[in-house]
Amino acid sequence: MPQARLHNCYSASEIGTLATVWNVTPEAVASGEVVIGSPVADTRIYIVDGEIYVGAPHLARGYLNQPEETARRFVMHNGERVFRTGDLGRLRPDGGIEFLGRVDEMVKIRGYRIELAEVERSLMTHEAVRDDAAAVHEIGGDMISCRFRAMESWIGRCYPRRMSSGRRRTATTWRHAMKQRRR
Repeated sequence: MPQARLHNCYSASEIGTLATVWNVTPEAVASGEVVIGSPVADTRIYIVDGEIYVGAPHLARGYLNQPEETARRFVMHNGERVFRTGDLGRLRPDGGIEFLGRVDEMVKIRGYRIELAEVERSLMTHEAVRDDAAAVHEIGGDMISCRFRAMESWIGRCYPRRMSSGRRRTATTWRHAMKQRRR
């Protein structure tokens, strides 16, 4: 398929649709830069203190039953309601936006948002856990699991059996356990 084109499309669930698009070239791939592109129609991108803000008429109203998080992430900027993505970026000379990382320790693993600080806070409730309790493993370029340091017996009491059996702990399993624990 020599005439096929590859586009990098950037968005977040809170935006409701695509925010930016970029025509990926072999040169861009070779450079290692992650360019998320330029805004699509009816979308505005702002870089505020390095963070990417998105303004669009189709933004989510907020987070259900989470007024503090809604107020933190949906803010006014230049008289417009915008979404603070938590992503870091910079404007390139060619008008594209380059993705540089995150302002927090949120990672996405297989499509699931994992807040490492939340994982660490949960684990820190046990006296045997000191610090550096959660991290992301990268195997073959694929982020696949959260790692934690705690006593197996404590994890077995707090989380489902499959998480304390010594098998690889996947992010999906961890996320499910965290949800169950919050209930």
